[in-house]
Amino acid sequence: MFRVKKVLNHNTLIGIGMDDNREYLLIGKGIGFGRKISERIEVSENGTVYSLYEQTQRGVAAELVKGIDPVFLEIAEQILKESEKVLKGLRLYRDRARRKVHGDWGTVYVLTNHGTTMEQNLYRVNTLIDLGYCPYIMIFDKPNAPKEIKDLQRWCNRFVYKSEPDFYKYDPNWKKDKEDNDGQTSIDYPL
Repeated sequence: MFRVKKVLNHNTLIGIGMDDNREYLLIGKGIGFGRKISERIEVSENGTVYSLYEQTQRGVAAELVKGIDPVFLEIAEQILKESEKVLKGLRLYRDRARRKVHGDWGTVYVLTNHGTTMEQNLYRVNTLIDLGYCPYIMIFDKPNAPKEIKDLQRWCNRFVYKSEPDFYKYDPNWKKDKEDNDGQTSIDYPL
């Protein structure tokens, strides 16, 4: 049960939890339509509740939400729901499939440099690694891609992440100084 604090639009409002007296962001079809301040409401099964109690590097969540257009909040919720569906599918496949010859569940293609940040790319790659998949980086507009994206591609596609799990500790120039006894440069990242 929630008490309406502020209606942002027809589908979004800020409410106070009756149990803990904390602020929550409530998103759902028509949840804010015709609502009055201090009105008590229940969230339907299609509605989503987000806590505004957290404080991040950018500030208090409750203050951040007030400065964001409600349309963007609805879009963010849809993105979260879609990503949960994708993760659910990957987990389902992992639970019901057999491991591949190389020991992982399979290869998942990750498109980078297409309106994504490096943090978003690393999040997707690390999530796939944690689930037991091999991420395979494909770079959109590779000639104009930043060096960091190309390094991420080498780190993933050459399976360097298996010997150096932290991308930021990976040195893409390691082989310039390393030669084996025959004067040949090794193609494998050292363990």
